[in-house]
Amino acid sequence: MDSDPNATLRIRWVWLMGSAIAAATLLAFVNSFQIPFLFDDIRGVQRNASLSHFSTAFAPPTNSSVAGRPIANATFALSHALSGPAAWGYHAVNVAIHLGAALLVFGVIRRTVMLATEQLRTDATLLAGCTAIVWAVHPLQTESVSYIVQRTEALVSFFYLGALYAFIRAATGRRGTLWLGVSVVACALGMASKEVMVSAPCIILLYDRTFVARSFRSALMSRRLYYSALAATWLVLALCVGTGNGRMDAGVLPNISPWSYLVTQATAIPHYLRLVFWPAGQVFDYGYKTVPLTAISAVGLVVLASAAGWIAWQILRLSNRETTTRPRSSEALAFVGCVFFAVLAPSSSIVPIPTEPMAEHRMYLPLAAVLIVAVLALRRVVGRAAYIGTLLVAVGVATATCARNDVLAAPVKLWLDVTTRRPENARAWANLAHAYADVGRWQDAIAASERQLQFDPKYTLDKDATIGRSLLELHDPAAALPHLLMALRQDPVSFELFNYVGMAFSALRKPVDAVQAYETALGLNPKSATVHANLANNLVAANRAAEAWPHYETAAALDPSDAHTQIKWGDALLRTGNPREAMAHYQKAAQLQPQSAEAYFGIGSAAAQLQLGSAAIEAFGRALELDPQNGAAHHNLAILFMTLGRPREGIAEFRAAVRLAPQSAKLHAELAMALAEGQQTVEARQEATDALRLDPELSDARKLLEAIGP
Repeated sequence: MDSDPNATLRIRWVWLMGSAIAAATLLAFVNSFQIPFLFDDIRGVQRNASLSHFSTAFAPPTNSSVAGRPIANATFALSHALSGPAAWGYHAVNVAIHLGAALLVFGVIRRTVMLATEQLRTDATLLAGCTAIVWAVHPLQTESVSYIVQRTEALVSFFYLGALYAFIRAATGRRGTLWLGVSVVACALGMASKEVMVSAPCIILLYDRTFVARSFRSALMSRRLYYSALAATWLVLALCVGTGNGRMDAGVLPNISPWSYLVTQATAIPHYLRLVFWPAGQVFDYGYKTVPLTAISAVGLVVLASAAGWIAWQILRLSNRETTTRPRSSEALAFVGCVFFAVLAPSSSIVPIPTEPMAEHRMYLPLAAVLIVAVLALRRVVGRAAYIGTLLVAVGVATATCARNDVLAAPVKLWLDVTTRRPENARAWANLAHAYADVGRWQDAIAASERQLQFDPKYTLDKDATIGRSLLELHDPAAALPHLLMALRQDPVSFELFNYVGMAFSALRKPVDAVQAYETALGLNPKSATVHANLANNLVAANRAAEAWPHYETAAALDPSDAHTQIKWGDALLRTGNPREAMAHYQKAAQLQPQSAEAYFGIGSAAAQLQLGSAAIEAFGRALELDPQNGAAHHNLAILFMTLGRPREGIAEFRAAVRLAPQSAKLHAELAMALAEGQQTVEARQEATDALRLDPELSDARKLLEAIGP
């Protein structure tokens, strides 16, 4: 190959196509960086404590999508090191893995075409490049690239392709031993990434027989050590599977028989193939229910069984003869078909996955098999014009991928789309309720949770948590608390739920119970600034202020940009008679958030206690500029003005406070006393009368009326 005078030109073409693949991939997925954590990302990534340090990354938690997948979990730890809790670092690694897989698709197809057919040898780079571009930018790939936790699918495919590509390099070029070693390492890493890798050693052997060796026997004999090492990687998989039990929903899911699951796949696989050629109507979550046996699914079973039977027949024929020529077209097609079924088999055959009978991410690697057949068929029909057509298709599907990423970036829009296409999916309604809650649409969240139970009364996952959280935000802590306590029975290790329970107890003025809930939450997540701050607030309310200060300090250290913590710290100091220290925290809050009316209100309150009248008036005035509806600021200003002998301004502020709270008997009484002090007895009498009408037991108003007289 090195003696070929056109070698330099071919290398340039390879680099050009590689660059085109990279550019197309980045353009198609650049808007995926805006997508937040979704669905299983919460448990698999956000709540995954093992990601905080590489020393724990290779021991992923059970009951999550990374259980038994230490290499995948380690890559999430890498993302965590890049961006901490922010999603962009995870998306960056996802896109990088996908780009690497796309380049490997290009390399595998290019070298295989050069091995398989002399006729297309000169087209190998262009054919492989066009196919890889469509594969890289296809919207079916969004679930494995844009959905963070499904990186496992892209990662195992990267290692699957890497193991195969390294074998091809070993069989066709120099440094064969080195490349075989790379192949074994890639295979082992794939086994520790996802169970899909189980078929890789067999597929490599079939590739060897189809495109390289004269027979299966000669393949095994010439590389016996290599195939022994490949087989040994199954031990890695067995070890990982043995430690990875528990990838299940916390809710109650129905048992699925192997037959029901197989019937569902007879519908699912044709649906996936339809999405390859017409990617409209994608569904992020197909639910957990299987498809009953119908005429359509029966036809699907027959077609899939026939295809699998034909592939098996071709492989059997291949095993019964020795060849010295390039493979027949039927043999090459059988290999591609075998890859398609072998990659799908672990998740799309008879072994039920109760949480996910159907999922588009399973087509990540099989998509390459479908596309190469389609491009080759088009090449046979229209010649080299097929490449132009393929690139035009790439533009279309890349546009669809960008649009799909926009849907994934808006959780409410995403789950509305799922519930529209799969209205019977109770899990989708649960996630829609959660998405509504995240944007503060509390009533909608409660309604969606009720729809969840309507479609499946047994699927209660997150229902009580969402309803409880929503009722809490709707200022009904008494109704929220039973739901939150019920949610804790389903998920007793959720620090968020303990935090919400603490908030409910706090709102019900039960600081002792709130402290207990917050302390439990901190035991589960000691690095939550919010929980530290909430605990500190309730310790102060429970007359345990000395214990509160360290928690305020920790909260501020964990999140130095949080103005709210500084304000609450200042409130606690003010309440315990430390206005000067409180002033420093309020001022810090105002620096962090200059538009915070609450911060300036705190400054005014501290200044008033320090008898800094002018500073207090200025701070309360600033608070009212930012929040004209702040009745407490009007009230405090009124008291200040009256204290400073400025009754006209004091009366004006009392009137403003009364306008904002017309049902407050105390404010009417205070306005009446200010009016009386200003010799406005008629109005004072009216305000005192209004105060007694609202609260007949208000003695100050009664005494004022007696003093004013009729």
